[in-house]
Amino acid sequence: MAELLKFACNYAGIIFSAAAIYLFAPQSLLEALHISYSSHDYRDIAGFVFLISGCALLEKVWNTIKTSRSKAESRKKVIKRLHALTPEEKNVLARYIFFNTRTQKFDDRDGVVNGLIAAGILIRLSWYGSIVSGFDVNITDVAWEYLKNNPNLLE
Repeated sequence: MAELLKFACNYAGIIFSAAAIYLFAPQSLLEALHISYSSHDYRDIAGFVFLISGCALLEKVWNTIKTSRSKAESRKKVIKRLHALTPEEKNVLARYIFFNTRTQKFDDRDGVVNGLIAAGILIRLSWYGSIVSGFDVNITDVAWEYLKNNPNLLE
């Protein structure tokens, strides 16, 4: 049942459109599509499918808008933070740009690195590593692109 709901949500627009055509299209169009009403038509089922798929479509649109808005706010926050870097933070981020790499190894206890992670500039994708060699820490896409275009922020 869960797989059916997942499928229906992914194709909500198509299901919604098909049900709308069946319910609201003129008889001539339905006949051209070889669909016609009978004495035992399925308009009540189509109406139910129309309502459910419409709700799923609205939820999908709402979630897309919400996600896009959240990403935009997060991007603005990261860019604002990149304009207020301390000298120590600049040194950490300069390693990414200087070596042209998206990953660097850092000590897990490094407060500067942990602060950049908390700010959404860096991200720790794995907890595997060692105290000796360090842990892999990546730079986020937003920070990478912005610093590549504005290397003066690291001076």
